[in-house]
Amino acid sequence: MVGKFMRSLSFPNKKPPPPPPISHHLRSISLPSRPHPLISHLRRHIDELHLWSSQQPGATRTSMWLCDGLARLKDVHDYLDDIIQLPQTRESLCRQPGWIENLLEDFLRFADAYGGFQNVMFGMRELHLSAHVAVRKRDDVKVAMFLKSRRKLCMEMAKLVNAIQTPRRSGLECSHVVMAPEDVELAGILREIVEVTMLVSTVVFGGFSTRKTTSSWMGGLRKRARRSATKIVEVGIEEMRGLGGECLLGLKRKSEEEVRTVMRQVQTMEACICKIEKGGEKMFRSLISTRVSLLNCLAL
Repeated sequence: MVGKFMRSLSFPNKKPPPPPPISHHLRSISLPSRPHPLISHLRRHIDELHLWSSQQPGATRTSMWLCDGLARLKDVHDYLDDIIQLPQTRESLCRQPGWIENLLEDFLRFADAYGGFQNVMFGMRELHLSAHVAVRKRDDVKVAMFLKSRRKLCMEMAKLVNAIQTPRRSGLECSHVVMAPEDVELAGILREIVEVTMLVSTVVFGGFSTRKTTSSWMGGLRKRARRSATKIVEVGIEEMRGLGGECLLGLKRKSEEEVRTVMRQVQTMEACICKIEKGGEKMFRSLISTRVSLLNCLAL
């Protein structure tokens, strides 16, 4: 009698395959953060402002061109205000409180300059309103007074140009301490904004300014002679240079058509001043708004 045998299952004694070798060139999980879209957009606007400042030479600068520059600069500061509201930007600024303090000083300087700009433009607008009456009445005495008063305002504007160009350290230099990439990027864009604000403001203020030049060969003479050698050079916008003394003086000898042409030029200049004044006011408000946002960061 044959016994029954249980069938057994036998598996080959194979070892599991070894895991693939770990490559030493695997990419790290922590990827470098991409710049925020607002910062990229802001940098493009800054580049456009640099291009704007180099497009038109001083001899052909017009009021519309200045208005365009003011509007572009306001957009830059509006974008900056939006960036400051971002949580990551506030964290970066809180890690660098010195940046906020220096920016507050810069924006206070800019706000003071644009406040003075508004005062000068208001005086310009009032002067041209009086000039319109003087031209219509052919009053050469009042026209001469207008030219003298306007020259004083232009000299005040030249002081604003010098004030806004006052060199100072931005305080946004990257320290020797290792900083996060987003902090380095933020410091760079803030420096660019301060620099482009100085650039555009200098061009805009220069559109209504005059400068004094003194002949160098008079340097050895007495002070009275040096004063007599001083010459005031008008470097204003095209509409302003077209409304100079040659155009306005001697109205009684001009024909009716010539006087009407001068009156149209005065009216055009009034409209130009109003537009630039509104652009400067919007820029002033934008500076104040951004400064308030920086103060809120400092309070945090």
